[in-house]
Amino acid sequence: MKTKPTAKKTAPPPKAAMPALKHWKALLSCLFAVAVFLFFYLGQTHVLIYHEWTQMFQFTDAYFLDRIVVPGGLARYLGEFLSQFFRTPWLGAVIMSLLVAAVQWLGWAVARRDGAGETAFALSFVPALVLLYFLGDADVQVSYPVAMVAALASCLLFRPSWKSALAMMPFVVVFYLLFGTTVYIIVLYEVIALIVTGIRTKRLAKNLIVAVLLAAFTVAVVWVSTFYTPYPFARIFKGIPYYSFSNIVPPLQIHTMWITAVVLAVMTLLPRWKVNAIIVALIAVVIVAIGMKMSATKYDSDINYLIKYDSLVYTEQWDTILKMDDTVNRSSTMSVACCDLALALRGQLADNLFNYPQMGPEGLFIFMQSDNLSLNLLGEIFLNMGMVNEAQRFYYDSQESQYNTNKCSRLMKRLAEIEIINGQYGVARKYLNQLATTLYYRDWANEQLLLLGNEDAVNNHPFYGRLRSLRPKEDYIFQPNSMFYTIKDLYDYNPENYVAEQYLKAVVAMKQNSMRR
Repeated sequence: MKTKPTAKKTAPPPKAAMPALKHWKALLSCLFAVAVFLFFYLGQTHVLIYHEWTQMFQFTDAYFLDRIVVPGGLARYLGEFLSQFFRTPWLGAVIMSLLVAAVQWLGWAVARRDGAGETAFALSFVPALVLLYFLGDADVQVSYPVAMVAALASCLLFRPSWKSALAMMPFVVVFYLLFGTTVYIIVLYEVIALIVTGIRTKRLAKNLIVAVLLAAFTVAVVWVSTFYTPYPFARIFKGIPYYSFSNIVPPLQIHTMWITAVVLAVMTLLPRWKVNAIIVALIAVVIVAIGMKMSATKYDSDINYLIKYDSLVYTEQWDTILKMDDTVNRSSTMSVACCDLALALRGQLADNLFNYPQMGPEGLFIFMQSDNLSLNLLGEIFLNMGMVNEAQRFYYDSQESQYNTNKCSRLMKRLAEIEIINGQYGVARKYLNQLATTLYYRDWANEQLLLLGNEDAVNNHPFYGRLRSLRPKEDYIFQPNSMFYTIKDLYDYNPENYVAEQYLKAVVAMKQNSMRR
């Protein structure tokens, strides 16, 4: 009897790696982007709001041409385009997290293409963390991370060879004109890669000559631009559109560029050892944790502390101001003035004056300070009190003293409102027409345009009508030392001016308190 042959037993196929382990680098990169998002959204929304109100992106040809004529103009244009969305903080946090994470993603892509092994992956977070740390200076424009992303993306276009370096030269001109001096990242990485490749292939002399030519050509391109760019010589070489101050370039702006290029080169030079993915991932987590901790310290600066209060005033979060621990533990003249304004608008200043830190009249009216944040706050105090002309002066001074010559959406809106209150409809129309070319303020501006010339509508408007009834009807000489008498006249003219009443009682209480001492 024939037996049925048995099938040969074959070994089971090897189990596929778990998806999470197989794509661990992509997972870590995504988690890093989420961490950066939470970093901004949970603790740094005031920095995002600051970026939004210090520019007024307009969808006009003139606005584009005004930006693009300066080297790096496209980076500035794109940065300001993105900054307008920071009006919605969560959206601003998304944009910033994508820009910072893109530096890490693209940096790793460049190094990986040029031979970096998985052992080097943890270092790919260093340039992104240095950028995050640099952004702790609120005057660093969004154009800088935009230009860094563009530079790293451009590195993918050129391989480390002498032919590629020669082909890069015309690209350097175009990139510099569009994105500015982050072209140094591209050139420095290519120079380092050429030298390393020359050593490996024993063609060092040839590659070194090409590297020197590429570096010299880049310097020449930037130098030629100094003849038609109206900026200081040193500022042009360090980068124009990346920082608010025209006469200051923070050292970290340059350090971020060369650190990025050097780290990419180091990643390609590290030995391609076989290292457990979990160990590399743990090293990356430690690097990110240290970098974000250092960044958090950088963001906790005195100027960012004042920006936080200014953003709360801008967004009218009065209750949040009164609940902040910093109001008590880290008081300054500006934080005290913000707190007093919040109390006055809540009708609680007279009763709760000494429940919060006070600094005498200077805490009520910060006349001795002339920075933009103080000017904005003074404008808010006087506007809510009915002194619209004084508010206009402070808003206008703040607008015209912007270091980057930008117009500001926040201040443009306030100036338009004041012109409507004063019945100067022609001037108001000019302001509103500019706001109508923006994204976030377009609908509001068009609504206000319908009110112009309609006295009944303006008088019955809850905001314009109230301030019209509060403003002084007679001329007076404004002097900071006579604020008590000015406020008293405001209150005597209109006893319903509860903000003036609150400040008047506060001044009296401070005088009485000082006499007791």
